[in-house]
Amino acid sequence: AWFDLAEQSLAAGDAAEAEDAARRAVALAPGNIDPVMSLAKLLLNRGALDEARELLLPLAQIPGVPAHVLTALGAIDARLG
Repeated sequence: AWFDLAEQSLAAGDAAEAEDAARRAVALAPGNIDPVMSLAKLLLNRGALDEARELLLPLAQIPGVPAHVLTALGAIDARLG
């Protein structure tokens, strides 16, 4: 439910509510890739690169993690230098 609210809030242009809902979704299911990626994108959009990176690092350790997680992490690392 929180992930759905995050997606709906983002679509409505309410980034603050979307981030709050995404944080709640991640807190309930930290290993669920979709809410983590949603929150990471919101963090990236507001320039919180370090926080987004820390959020994604545990997912990168999961065998068979989807490539888009690793791509996002690589893009963050490139921006951080």
